[in-house]
Amino acid sequence: MRDVLMLIAHPSMKLLKNNNYDENEILALLTANPAALLGKKDHFGRLEPGLDANFLVAEGIPGLEITSVEKISKVFFRGQKVIDRKK
Repeated sequence: MRDVLMLIAHPSMKLLKNNNYDENEILALLTANPAALLGKKDHFGRLEPGLDANFLVAEGIPGLEITSVEKISKVFFRGQKVIDRKK
């Protein structure tokens, strides 16, 4: 169940990549654009000074290159590490 969102996003993200969208544009469609739609672009959706630092660390792009949450090594919420999978 934890991997469902990445599995759902995978075909769409691959289609965007195959149509010459770069990784940053694809990630913006999943981060900055939804934050703006929710009226929260001044709080999260990008990594900039003054915004909540919500991000993850992985070897690849979740949903595009990886579809398993086990491949995510760290998760940060509001700048605090909340998951740290040691390798």
